[in-house]
Amino acid sequence: MKDGQADMKGAQVVRSVENKQDSKDLHDSQVVLQAITEMIRRAEVAHAKLSVGTSQHSLQTNRIKALRLVTPLLDAAAEGVDAGLQP
Repeated sequence: MKDGQADMKGAQVVRSVENKQDSKDLHDSQVVLQAITEMIRRAEVAHAKLSVGTSQHSLQTNRIKALRLVTPLLDAAAEGVDAGLQP
């Protein structure tokens, strides 16, 4: 699967997990967790190549933080556990 396709699949599965659909979503959340993990890896590789203080470096730093924040939520969804978040 190409990187863009993995990102698209990940985004689709994230939306379905948010909607708390049926048990198929548990499998889908595992797929998106793998996609997020791969995105983090690729972001870290790119981050290492950027100069500190540039807007690209800051953007990549924030992207990595956001992906790391969502990972435990997806872990909980993959295990079928309520992450304890309320709207």
